[in-house]
Amino acid sequence: MDSLNIVSGGMPTEDQWQIEVLGANGNWEKVSSSARASARGPTMAARALSSLALKKFGFDYVIVNREDELGRDILDRTAEWNMELMTRVNDAAILRMR
Repeated sequence: MDSLNIVSGGMPTEDQWQIEVLGANGNWEKVSSSARASARGPTMAARALSSLALKKFGFDYVIVNREDELGRDILDRTAEWNMELMTRVNDAAILRMR
């Protein structure tokens, strides 16, 4: 195995996970000792699907904080989130779902 992608809601550290593979000899071997964790933001499709889910649950408006990573992403890419900025006060913003 050259690589393995794990999709997670959070960013685990190496001590929070362990990856083992079953070798040809029938023994399980730990392979996470050289693991590298990296983060990648949501894709355009994930943004659109997330906002669609919010809309289905009845949300018409959301409040985000620019200090938060998700809030920054929403404010930087409102069109991809299918939202429209209504107002902003300091680091908080109210957006309308389209």
